[in-house]
Amino acid sequence: MSSSKEPTRREFLAAASSAAIAAAARTAAPQASPSPEGYSDTLAGSSPADLLKNGPQRTFSGEYATQVAMPLGGIGAGSICLNGYGGLQDFSIRTRPETTALPVGFTSNSAEAAFAILHVKGSPAITRLMEGPFPAFKIFDQGLQGQGLRRGGFEGFPRFTRCVFEGEYPIGTARLTDDSIPLTVTFTGWSPFIPLDDKNSGIPCILLEYTLHNPSAHAVEYEFSYHLSHLAPGCKPEQASTANTVIPGKGVLLSNNEDPIAESYGSAALTLIGHEPHIKGMWLRSPGWEFDSLSALWREVSTGAFTTNDGSNHIDKSGRNGASILLAGRLSPDESRTYPIVITWHFPNCYIHDGAKTPPAGIDGSPGCRTRSSAPLWRPYYVNRWRDAREVAAYVETNYASLRARTFAFKDALFASTLPPYILDAVSANLAILKSPTVLRQENGNLWGWEGCFPDTGCCHGSCTHVWNYAQAFPNLYPQLERTLRDLELVRSMD
Repeated sequence: MSSSKEPTRREFLAAASSAAIAAAARTAAPQASPSPEGYSDTLAGSSPADLLKNGPQRTFSGEYATQVAMPLGGIGAGSICLNGYGGLQDFSIRTRPETTALPVGFTSNSAEAAFAILHVKGSPAITRLMEGPFPAFKIFDQGLQGQGLRRGGFEGFPRFTRCVFEGEYPIGTARLTDDSIPLTVTFTGWSPFIPLDDKNSGIPCILLEYTLHNPSAHAVEYEFSYHLSHLAPGCKPEQASTANTVIPGKGVLLSNNEDPIAESYGSAALTLIGHEPHIKGMWLRSPGWEFDSLSALWREVSTGAFTTNDGSNHIDKSGRNGASILLAGRLSPDESRTYPIVITWHFPNCYIHDGAKTPPAGIDGSPGCRTRSSAPLWRPYYVNRWRDAREVAAYVETNYASLRARTFAFKDALFASTLPPYILDAVSANLAILKSPTVLRQENGNLWGWEGCFPDTGCCHGSCTHVWNYAQAFPNLYPQLERTLRDLELVRSMD
């Protein structure tokens, strides 16, 4: 979905100012109540001396988690956001922003769905969506998704009753508990963020680690499953161009048969590291969605009757598509187990352009579905390394231990500082811009950046020096990328 006209810089600044005023109003509220439910803030009631002390990072739950959206992905490679109740949103993985505050679109190419389900066996059995309570502000939105909701169809599933979110960028953690569930869940979302290593910090992927722990005195049998809608739906009606391929022992490749130079051409993959799952290569599909894929999934997992297939359904070729993986397990008292889920993507054709005196010729179609008779306008940097999302997933699995250790080492070093927690919060949170759709990277390695992003488009003159000249993260953490911006300013932009 795209806006009807290109926003101006004045409109962008006005929107940003309004957002800042709203944010200020929201953050002012806790002053009246030093310890509001769902919000831990070490600054409330602090003396000047207290403001200089080190301490833990603040946490969020309930309504205070509504606005959390932590972008994970690759530098210039797209991102998916981790929200404050342990779910995913804002799948900006196709070289352009696809975030919140857009009207609902009831089409087969509408919002993505990515979610985990825990089924605890017993009498009675208990099944829960592995997310915290759904924020009320995302329900009462008067038809606009201004609080970060683009409906995926699974929002009404029974959920864990409590969730506490803590962000220490580039890592976000959600802790889920429920009195009716004998297991606790710690959900950790991250993507490789390794200073001085621009290649591994630019992988189009996110990693989701679900750690199940049994604090009870009895063994617990369970089934853990993860479900992902087709992230490469193409532009044909009813996702008719999609294809699903099982990756044996790992997961599923989700691709399409669009024109290889089309903007919509690409792939995504759902895989698991260190475990061999049961695989549903394709969801139940139905033209017009007369039969709901997600209701069928819930019926299977909530009754312990998950079915597998190889994704090669040649009869039902239209309707919503997706794939699932499932693992059965048993935890003894005080035992824990972690499942690392990997979502990767690969969209090689980019048609974003801005600022040219003469627009590029021969481009047909609307944003997201553009194509031309010759090559695309440009390609993202990661196409130099991988041919599709399956290759990206294989690379992440092979290098998982190293990528994780180096990313967590950076986070640990940053948050081991003696600086006050609100300073570390501000510094680390601003690093998220590097992984947002604000930043793009071309096939030749050059960095390119908007001033900021609307929900479905970037805004204003790209890589402008009055914005990017005073940015400090790139020159200090990724100087090789900063040099491409300075080359643009001092070499290619000079007469």
